[in-house]
Amino acid sequence: MAFARSLFTRGTDVFGAEEIKQVFGLDIEVSPITLTEEELTAARLCGQALIFQPDSITMKAVHDLSSNQTSDGKPLYYSVDWYANEQFYLNDTLRPGWRLVSHEVIPGSRSEDYLGQTAALREYLVNTIISNPEMAKVAGQAISEFDREKKALEKLLAKDWQEAAQKLAGLQINQRFREKPVEVMWRLALCEQMNHERLLAGTYSWTNALSSDGRVVDLGDFDGRGVYVDYDNPQYSYGILGSCFSRS
Repeated sequence: MAFARSLFTRGTDVFGAEEIKQVFGLDIEVSPITLTEEELTAARLCGQALIFQPDSITMKAVHDLSSNQTSDGKPLYYSVDWYANEQFYLNDTLRPGWRLVSHEVIPGSRSEDYLGQTAALREYLVNTIISNPEMAKVAGQAISEFDREKKALEKLLAKDWQEAAQKLAGLQINQRFREKPVEVMWRLALCEQMNHERLLAGTYSWTNALSSDGRVVDLGDFDGRGVYVDYDNPQYSYGILGSCFSRS
């Protein structure tokens, strides 16, 4: 932990038990950091943060624990109206443990459909991960699966976007290396309270979760009105829509 805290200093880019207590009032016991110094140093050079995620926390819990307020008394969530009864808001939980996460969307992921973003995530993995053998194996398997399925997914995306969304979001590369919606809100709330910084301002990050009608959930455009939660057909591409990176 001492090495991580000395390395990740931008305001703070380490969010552990102290920060979680200060922001959410939760007393938690964090697990040891098993990432190597080489992995942490490489992540720092890529502009990533190190964040602990306790179990059983949902998007609704983040809303309620924060009283839906930022450090300057403005809304954290813009509105929960359309998704108040959605699975990803009510029931989907943080993946417990330490994670390395990019603050902003990764290079090459803007102005791409969901398949194109996944290809950008593939290249990011190839170019940035300095990993232990276990993570190298996980990343290699995810990349191989994407490479095998890419052409078939291109055809499916043009023909049936709902089935394509389900298959794309379910790929190992997206399940393991993109964030869930709750994970985006968790880190945005922590960073705003600790660093007084609204990440994803003017930008959205596409997650690995689907809405009940089969579109892919994205979050961002964090301003004084709060974080916007949207959903989009995976065929779409926008200049303000990219993807963030996340790994255990």
